[in-house]
Amino acid sequence: SLKIAKIALINGDCFGGGIELLSCFDFIYSCPEAIFGFWQSKQALSFGWGGGARLAERLSPMQIRRALLGSQSFSAYEAVRMGLVDQVLSRFEIESAVAKYASQIALNSKETISSLNTFTSKNEEVLFLKLWWSKEHLKRLL
Repeated sequence: SLKIAKIALINGDCFGGGIELLSCFDFIYSCPEAIFGFWQSKQALSFGWGGGARLAERLSPMQIRRALLGSQSFSAYEAVRMGLVDQVLSRFEIESAVAKYASQIALNSKETISSLNTFTSKNEEVLFLKLWWSKEHLKRLL
């Protein structure tokens, strides 16, 4: 897992392993025309290489079961409703909007961003205490 924020821009259809690949990203933006589908079962496959487990961090178990067993396609707007995609942006605004957002992310503490990759409820306090009174934290306070 990279210790940087990862942003995906979807400007075409995304099926099967493509959806699993999306699970690696922190922020996912799609054009309105994109179609999504958990097509693994159509091809007699399951999730592979950790994609299913990572998707469980974005989607509920019920959503994953329905999508995988139903093998149905759905719109970018339905992907937002499910939580798979963060936002739908027109093809004309997607690149500039995401570039602006990426610039905002770049201003954030690298330590904070890297802690997101290992964040669990069990280690939340340890990660917080590591950042508290750090040089970066003090610099932001002053």
